[in-house]
Amino acid sequence: MKGIGGFLAWEQPTGTQGAYHIDALGLTSGRACLASILDVEQPKRVYLPFFCCDSLLLPLEERGIPWTFYPVDEALTPCLDALDPQPDEWVLVIHYFGLQRALMDELFRRYGSRLIVDNTQAFFETTPQRGWWFNSARKFFGVPDGAYLHGPASLEPPAGVNRVISCEHLLLRKEGRQEEAYAAFLQHEAKISTRVLRMSPLSAALLARLDYSQIQARRRDNFLRYHQALESMNTFPVVLEAGAVPFCYPLVLPHPIDRQVLFDQQVFVPTLWKEILARPDTGYTLERELCQRLLPLPVDHRYGPQEVDTVIQAVDTVIQAVQTLARQKTVRS
Repeated sequence: MKGIGGFLAWEQPTGTQGAYHIDALGLTSGRACLASILDVEQPKRVYLPFFCCDSLLLPLEERGIPWTFYPVDEALTPCLDALDPQPDEWVLVIHYFGLQRALMDELFRRYGSRLIVDNTQAFFETTPQRGWWFNSARKFFGVPDGAYLHGPASLEPPAGVNRVISCEHLLLRKEGRQEEAYAAFLQHEAKISTRVLRMSPLSAALLARLDYSQIQARRRDNFLRYHQALESMNTFPVVLEAGAVPFCYPLVLPHPIDRQVLFDQQVFVPTLWKEILARPDTGYTLERELCQRLLPLPVDHRYGPQEVDTVIQAVDTVIQAVQTLARQKTVRS
């Protein structure tokens, strides 16, 4: 069994539509896009959500730019009312799961050109905005590198092109060789830097040969199939806005679960993001709990109704295991 979820396999051409983000600057990764923004704007401080991955902090750390975390609420809406950014300070927000289109528009109106939107979980977002925002191709497609940077003005592409890429993890994943693929994936991820380089020609070519309309429809269909089956037990407020293309189906069950039960059924659901549990910052209890309880179920275009139903059955197995454990504790007490 090849397994469901996890990083994507080698991307097969499905169309000839050309690049999706034709007006953007194609760079290697989301962190390279953020590095490029920082080099242009040179902010004195950046405010960003505590619920984020460490890769967002690397460009700031390398440039000696201080940052301040802010909290989010139960719906992952940024709690920004207490912030008072100065004219040389910027606010970064994350468009979680590709499900916050209206919220991003509202924040652009509020902060204008001093807002940076991390759309790495919202690849298909193309709404023209006044500020900076960037997408990630690697999170949505089986390519070795790739991200798109959008800015308030035309951008000069960097002179260098990314030549340090590997497709081994993508090909091994395609063949269903899970353990080898995952080891190769970790090695590949470790080599991704914040260096501002143009996207590799290979990724650019692959991304120009996809049927994006079909991919968007498949993601929405998979999401809605999950929601029909799991809405009653999902404590996370889920709304699929018109035109939104989801990154995953965010499921938060009423009780903590053992992900190993899913892994044992060859359903691979990542943890977003483990590194926040080790941060020394006080508070942020909600974010740390969400990190442990959130199940980002896969909706990507590799899958259809059969695979979605398999994941739903695996989740049901997890729920039954939790309920059995609760009954056993009740009997012992």
